[in-house]
Amino acid sequence: MSLDGGQISSIVNSIALLCLLVVLMRDYISQPAPAAPANPGTTHMNLVTAGNDDIESKQNDRCLSIDSGLPELIDATNQVLIMTPPKAAGSSVKQFARDCTRGDFKKYVLQYPDMIEDLLTHSYETPKVLASHILEPNHLIHLVKTTTRDTLTIYVHRPETSRLHSAIKYVLSIRGCRCVASNECMGSRRQSPVTFEKVDGFDCYVKEDHVLELTKLKINEIGGTVEKLLTCKTYDALDEYAPTMVFMDYRKITEVSDVLAGKYCPELVGNESQLNLAEEKEHRVFVMTNATHSVPVEEWLETKSSLLELALGLNHKASCMAKTRKWEDMLNSCEDGFLNVKGLDF
Repeated sequence: MSLDGGQISSIVNSIALLCLLVVLMRDYISQPAPAAPANPGTTHMNLVTAGNDDIESKQNDRCLSIDSGLPELIDATNQVLIMTPPKAAGSSVKQFARDCTRGDFKKYVLQYPDMIEDLLTHSYETPKVLASHILEPNHLIHLVKTTTRDTLTIYVHRPETSRLHSAIKYVLSIRGCRCVASNECMGSRRQSPVTFEKVDGFDCYVKEDHVLELTKLKINEIGGTVEKLLTCKTYDALDEYAPTMVFMDYRKITEVSDVLAGKYCPELVGNESQLNLAEEKEHRVFVMTNATHSVPVEEWLETKSSLLELALGLNHKASCMAKTRKWEDMLNSCEDGFLNVKGLDF
């Protein structure tokens, strides 16, 4: 049988294609198999670790150092406002602000717009460092909305459980026991409505039920909760107005005072006396758990701590707590205790 030219060409092409497939199969088969991972979860864990490293990197970018970051931010602004909830080193920082500016502005100056307005005519030079307790969220929101880009606002933060314990001790010992034992503030606004079963010199004894009642009613400083100030509306304002603002660990008052003094009152650099002026000697308070047994209030608070806020429903009106806890964790990760608010996702 004879083949024509077209048939021969078709057979040659088929043979060439078959040879090409054989070569490709040989090369594929000869390739080494990919090595199995030493740990089946390695790839996933690498992704998770990379994600955590990215989050930590972003947190560190927002952390400010006492040596770099914070001083530059203070130098770049021309006004400093320091705000604290009750029992978050407010008395210390207010004393520093008065010493630094040689001012006699009122203790709650940042709470009320008319007090701030009075500073414009109180003297020709306005105080560049102002510090005040903040008791209501509306006051904090007002400052967030009205401060300029050249104003640095520092919010001094103390975790609520720690703040609450300090407030209870202060109300019982300073506003209660000291007033009664020394008779120096009886009947004044400084006195808290504490009823003591016995006063023995500088020692005062109070029933456990009465302490719980005062705490539940949020008497005086006890009521200045962090959750009361940092609400959803507060975070909305921070997100909308993007103030030049720093969250600060309350234990860093001495450090931030030194940095501020370097710019505004150099004579106070390294001088801690202005902070110690705010410290007050506390009288001893004992909580009576029954008619014959009493313990120091510090021990009582430590024992009841895990259930106190839950049992009394102290924070049941709190809002946007997830946001507070998120930046609290970020602040705790900052080595020097300063967190730049700008860029935080509220």
